[in-house]
Amino acid sequence: MQEPTDIDWPHVYSALTDGQRREVIQYLLTADGPATVPAIAAALAGADSDNRTPSAVTARLYHVTLPTLVAAELVEWDREVDAVTLTPVIFDVPVGVLNPPGVAPLSPVDTVSGRRPAHD
Repeated sequence: MQEPTDIDWPHVYSALTDGQRREVIQYLLTADGPATVPAIAAALAGADSDNRTPSAVTARLYHVTLPTLVAAELVEWDREVDAVTLTPVIFDVPVGVLNPPGVAPLSPVDTVSGRRPAHD
């Protein structure tokens, strides 16, 4: 486990300037264990007001979003089993950085139906 003084904070904050990367982190914080790229893509596409398609979200996850989060050491991504998990670094990031005003956290997606659970 990294000590907070060993964290490359400029890199972490730079990675979290993008809304989709924060959405991935929020999703993983609420997920029950590792998540797959298709599950993350479904959650992001389903919660988006810009009408992003799951295929467009998936492509960006594979080529931009996840590599950036891995480089910042915020997530681990096992491509062989398609599992994305948070690293302990994320728990040292101030909550306000992860949940800026006006951005609602995402709920995990049911991997069978591809839908997020309804809120009460």
